[in-house]
Amino acid sequence: MGYAISQIIPAHVAGVRDRRISLIDKTIKAVKDRLTAEIQYWDFRTGDLKAKEAAGKVNAKLNSKIAARRAEELAARMQKRLEELEKEKQISAMPPVIVGGALVIPRGLLNKQLTGADTVTADAIARREIELAAMKAVMDIEISLGNTPVDVSASKIGYDIESQIPKNQRDVSKQTLRFIVYGCAECLRFGNKA
Repeated sequence: MGYAISQIIPAHVAGVRDRRISLIDKTIKAVKDRLTAEIQYWDFRTGDLKAKEAAGKVNAKLNSKIAARRAEELAARMQKRLEELEKEKQISAMPPVIVGGALVIPRGLLNKQLTGADTVTADAIARREIELAAMKAVMDIEISLGNTPVDVSASKIGYDIESQIPKNQRDVSKQTLRFIVYGCAECLRFGNKA
């Protein structure tokens, strides 16, 4: 959890913040453009209707007061929406939630510990095949859960698979990513990954 807080979350939040702020800035521009145009239209209609009312041409459905009220409502709506968008720019991370863990102990290692017989003779190629099979199994499980797993083991960042949880499957913690570590028990005991 400490590693996630100090190393993973800051980079993740920075990436999310950059994307969200860019999108929010575009939304702010669109809101200002659209509502400013509408406000200008209703301000123009207010002036036009006042001039017609002064000339004695009264519109039964729309008068200058109604047009002025619409312009004011649109201005208030724009202000409220811009305040909401500014609040959306305040992005911060919640602490990570560890939802589970698993330790896979190779049978050969157990046999060695229990009987003393050295049955672990796998060479580097065989260990790599085992590692790839383990990774494929974990990724298949993540895919079957509806998640989008990515192999990040080559990055040496403290975990091996980063799995994105779809919005429709997130629980109340609003957890968006799962960080999965896998390795053999002997390697983990010595602080190394298989």
